[in-house]
Amino acid sequence: MEIRKNIVSAFRRPIFNHIPCGEISLFDIYRYEVSPRAMETQKTLRAMTDEKAQKAFKDKNFDWVTPAGTFSYASDDKQLTASEVVCMDLDYLCLPSEIDEENGDPVTELKEKLLKDSYFETLLLFRSPRGRGLKWWVPVELTKCDHRTWFTAIRNYVMQQYKLTNIQCDKQVVNESRGCFLGHDSHCYLKPELFEYF
Repeated sequence: MEIRKNIVSAFRRPIFNHIPCGEISLFDIYRYEVSPRAMETQKTLRAMTDEKAQKAFKDKNFDWVTPAGTFSYASDDKQLTASEVVCMDLDYLCLPSEIDEENGDPVTELKEKLLKDSYFETLLLFRSPRGRGLKWWVPVELTKCDHRTWFTAIRNYVMQQYKLTNIQCDKQVVNESRGCFLGHDSHCYLKPELFEYF
C-alpha cells in the first residue's frame, strides 16, 4: 500500500454512500470546516433533543472523510493509500446545555490542552457537528506499527492523560475505513506549516 501523507477520501452525504467523490488534503478539510457550508444543517442538528434523532439526521445530512487514507470503496479491504494520520473521536465532553464555543466550555478546554500536548503533534483539530466533542488528527509512522496499533496506543494515552472515559474516547473508530463527519467550526485548527503548501 502506498503512503500519501495527509491525503484522504471524501464522501458526499449520506453516510451510507460508500463511493468516494474525490481525494482531499487536511487543508481542504480546514477550508470546509471554517466555511458556512454546513452551518445551517449543524444548527438544525444541535437543536434536536433526542440523541437517536440526532444520529439519524447526522447520518443523512453531513459529508464525511476517511482520515486513515484513500479508498476505492469505504471498506477496510479497499484502501488505496495511507495518510499516516489517526483521528481520535472524543465525544460527550459536555452536556448540550453547556456548549459555548465563544466563551469557553469543557470542549474548548480540552482543545487547548491537546494543542499543547507534549507527546503528540496536532495536525487538525475541530469540534464535532453535535458540538459536544472533538476530532483530533495526529500524525503516525506506519513503518513502526500499523494503524490499529497506533490508534489503541493513542487512545490509551488520551484516556490516561486527560482523564477521559471509555465512552468519551470512542473505540469504535479504530478501523481504517471509519468515517469522520465534517461540519462547521470557525475555530478549526490546522497546523500552520500545512498552509504553506497552498
